[in-house]
Amino acid sequence: MTSNVYVSYSWWADEDSRIIDKLKAAWKVRGIDFLELKVDKQQINYGDSIRAFMDELTESEHVILVLSDAYFKSPNCMYELRGIYDKPGFRKRVSPIVLKGTNLYDPVAWVLYLRHWEQKEAELDAALKTIKGTNAEPIYKSLNDYADFRRLLAKQLEILSDMNALTPDIHIDTDFEALLDRIRPPSASKPSTKPGRHRKPDAEFQPAILGHIKKVLETHDGLRVELSSKSTEVLGPGDPLENLCNAEPTQAIQEVLRPATEQCLSGLSVNSDGYNKTWEAAKSILGWLSLFSVNPGWIEQHEKNPDLSEFGFDMAVKTRFGVEIVSSRYQQMSPNFHAEPGKSHVYGEDAITHNLETGWGDDKALSGLLLEIWAKVIPYDTRRELSEDDVDLLNSTIVSRDKFKENHYYIPFGAGDACPLNRKDFCKKVLDKLPAITLIRLVTSDGQATLQVDNEIYFMTAIREFLTIPYRH
Repeated sequence: MTSNVYVSYSWWADEDSRIIDKLKAAWKVRGIDFLELKVDKQQINYGDSIRAFMDELTESEHVILVLSDAYFKSPNCMYELRGIYDKPGFRKRVSPIVLKGTNLYDPVAWVLYLRHWEQKEAELDAALKTIKGTNAEPIYKSLNDYADFRRLLAKQLEILSDMNALTPDIHIDTDFEALLDRIRPPSASKPSTKPGRHRKPDAEFQPAILGHIKKVLETHDGLRVELSSKSTEVLGPGDPLENLCNAEPTQAIQEVLRPATEQCLSGLSVNSDGYNKTWEAAKSILGWLSLFSVNPGWIEQHEKNPDLSEFGFDMAVKTRFGVEIVSSRYQQMSPNFHAEPGKSHVYGEDAITHNLETGWGDDKALSGLLLEIWAKVIPYDTRRELSEDDVDLLNSTIVSRDKFKENHYYIPFGAGDACPLNRKDFCKKVLDKLPAITLIRLVTSDGQATLQVDNEIYFMTAIREFLTIPYRH
């Protein structure tokens, strides 16, 4: 088998080409210099044999499959898939990327693909019966190929649908990290567990926030119309979403997002599917919009020197709410806010609450803290104490969820709190046990404003009032 990595995809699907371009860019950044990523359109010269390249691809140790509806209906793609499948270790040798609109996980769609090749076989067989002579061997070869595709496809689909292929968005947002790790595992040395280890430079992430907001609104026309109208009314002419993102965050939420959301929800029945989906979309926009409250200069400072604090992070914010926003911006994900009616504060769902007292011995304090973290991360599998294997499982779970931007678990504590976390030696014990967790210390000032809002408490109030809209309906 050849040691290069090949890409099997449909030439005729634009989305295939777009994702391959992004994959090539991630491959280059990753620096996998001892392997060549071979894509047929760029490897086959004019006049070269397409079949020879496809045969070479099927011999490869690893093939990236870009699966689409067009893929399963393409004779060349199915020829490649059959060749890969016929060699040992099919599941180990392939890494699938399943494009949107591909019904890989629906057996009804499998039937449609089988029917497609059954029909192609029948059409070609009928056409062959209309001619005489024995000079049609290449055409009979295609007929046999069609029969093979139909015969093998269900089993191939069964294997591929059982593989966790993630989504194209996750692959792109993480620079194909999981896929590239599968092809070239990271160094055997222990990976970095510093906060934000799976992130791009903030200068690249900040413009993408608007893209996340636009993506949410793609499937919520009513909210998009109301938001655009209110933005134009309050913020003036120009692109309404760009104006929203450039506005002072408290104003953007109080004067634009909240009234637009309330107007949109007012025409929907409470607890209806439309109401719930609109509310979830509005909350998502709130989360992304709140990230503009973070001072990019603070982020840049910590990107240049991630070891500014021996405690993980020092944040000059007043509230746990501020910690949630700033840490989310650094982690490059939407905050996971939680607010309850009748309660004054907003906090992050992934924040680890603790009640550590200075009078406790370190062993007891550490064990108690690890149990608090376990209860937050793996709440349905209760423990009274954690084994070393449990701690390893906890650490790997946090790393995995961080990688795919599902959660960002952290322990906030105040610089003036009477708890062992304000001792560097205790923090070291925590991180030695659980290096994936993030420690965040709230301080009065670290030399640069962390949030760029006039009043953090007022900003939190604006978000709390937004989050409790459904309780007032």
